[in-house]
Amino acid sequence: MQPVGTGEKLVFTGLAGMLLLALIVAGLSFEQSRRWQDRQRHPQVGQSVDIGGRTLNLYCSGEGRPTIVFDTFSHQAGLSWLAVQAQAAKFARACWYDRAGYGWSDPGPLPRTFKAAATDLHALLKAAHLPPPYVLVGSHDAASNIRVYNGLYSSEVSGIVLIDGNDIDVYAHRIDAPDFIKGPVEKHFGSLAPYMRESGCVVLPAVRRVGGLLPKIGRYRPTPAYGFPPERQAELDFLSDRAYGEACDMKQNEADLRAAGNFGDRPLIVLASRQQQTVWLQNAKAVEEWNQWWLQKAQPPLARLSTRGRLVIVDNRVGLESIVEAVRDVVTKIRTEH
Repeated sequence: MQPVGTGEKLVFTGLAGMLLLALIVAGLSFEQSRRWQDRQRHPQVGQSVDIGGRTLNLYCSGEGRPTIVFDTFSHQAGLSWLAVQAQAAKFARACWYDRAGYGWSDPGPLPRTFKAAATDLHALLKAAHLPPPYVLVGSHDAASNIRVYNGLYSSEVSGIVLIDGNDIDVYAHRIDAPDFIKGPVEKHFGSLAPYMRESGCVVLPAVRRVGGLLPKIGRYRPTPAYGFPPERQAELDFLSDRAYGEACDMKQNEADLRAAGNFGDRPLIVLASRQQQTVWLQNAKAVEEWNQWWLQKAQPPLARLSTRGRLVIVDNRVGLESIVEAVRDVVTKIRTEH
């Protein structure tokens, strides 16, 4: 057998590259077609707002300032706030939106960092003619989006409510954390985990686009929400099941969070569940250790981000009523002071 020459290798590499490019282009075209079909299948809740060549979905109702803005965490469409927003709209203007690529919003440029989410939200609120001040409400990863937003546009933020928020150390130092805290990526890849996450920022969106040519295999991942109508859970799961590599560019996210600073003296309530969802833990001892770490180590630093921060531990898990009560409390403080 004749050895493969350099020229033949180059030809093969070029053909492989062209094939991959063709698949990605085909995937993009198919994805756009499927997104149109998806929107026909699930009628849009909200309105598409142009933020400069692409649109984000926004839904608002209610009257009264400050405006309440609900932000979601990774793998969650804004529709998940439907029940909470409806209650908040009884005492203020309240809005939820879909981050880029989720729900009825167009995808955004990569990488999808906390700063990218914050600048998108700022552009959305401006384009929708919703003037500040805002009370920003977010759960889990959205706590980081809110911290970066406040760092960039601090004059627009009058109050904050964080729900089971992830502190920066959860991202920056997970490798050094006790074993029961580590997620699947850290456990399987150890010190290589940061590099695997960074690769995911590029690989996951590409795989999704190429995968758009293939039929859906298996069920959509269940999406957590607060008081969401059970009969619409399948719709929420469908709108939330995306792979855009959010929160995987750890170095940039950590730098942006460090630069964001704190919340100053703004009213801040941190809601923390006494019992977390810990489905990946294998035994009761690990679950207990996780919950202790969560309440004693992860949540207090968030409450200390404001000189007026308050940590509220909710028995079992945070729900609709506790969120609405916290939001109302912050709104009342702001109105009383102004």
